[in-house]
Amino acid sequence: MDASDVVDVSLPPVVDSRQLEDDLDSLRMLFTWLMGVTIIVAAGVGYIVIKNWVQDSMISGPPAELLANQAAFNQLIQLDEVDGLTGQGVTMCIVDSGIDMSHEALKNVNLAGWKDFIGNESEAYDDQGHGTMMAGIIVAGDGMKSVAPNVELYVAKALAKNGSGSDTGVGDA
Repeated sequence: MDASDVVDVSLPPVVDSRQLEDDLDSLRMLFTWLMGVTIIVAAGVGYIVIKNWVQDSMISGPPAELLANQAAFNQLIQLDEVDGLTGQGVTMCIVDSGIDMSHEALKNVNLAGWKDFIGNESEAYDDQGHGTMMAGIIVAGDGMKSVAPNVELYVAKALAKNGSGSDTGVGDA
C-alpha cells in the first residue's frame, strides 16, 4: 500500500453550540422583523385600497365608470332624442323583488303604491336588489339619467330574496 491509496477520513470542524444558538437567535430576530414589516405593509396597502373604494363608491356619488358610461347609455337608448317626455301622466307598476326607498338615487321618488305578495310587509323593501335597480332605470334622480322620472310608480314584490318567483305569483301581482 502506498501513499496514494490512503483515504483522508478527517472529521468536519466541531461547531461551538453557543455560536449555533447565537446564529439561530439572529435568524429568529431577522424573521420576526421581516414578518412585522410585511404585516405593516399589507395593512397599509389594505387601508389605502379600502379608503379609495369608500371615497370613490360611497362618498363621491356614482362611480366614475357609471358616469363614463352615461354617453354610451344615452346613445344606445337615444333618450336625448326625445324631448318633453318625462312620464308625467303615466302610471307604471314594477313587478319584481321590491324597492329600497332608502337608496340614494331614489330619495326624491314618490312611491304611489306598494304591495308585498311574498312576505305581506306593509313597508316597501327589496331583499334582492333587482327591483331597486329597475326602479332606478325608470325614476332615479341621481347617477344615470332615468327614462321616466315623473311616472306614477307602483311596486309589487312578487320575487323572493333569491330572485325566484312563480308565474302565478307574478300574474297575481
